[in-house]
Amino acid sequence: MRVGMGEDLHRIDEARPLILGGVTIKGAPGLAGHSDADVLLHA
Repeated sequence: MRVGMGEDLHRIDEARPLILGGVTIKGAPGLAGHSDADVLLHA
């Protein structure tokens, strides 16, 4: 088993939904990015 650490930073984008771990968080500002900007899945 391999374990690692990573980080992924994005600016806030009020026009996009916030997606963390594949779950859309309603009522929260989203993150700017080229894909879905899911910092949890892509870190």
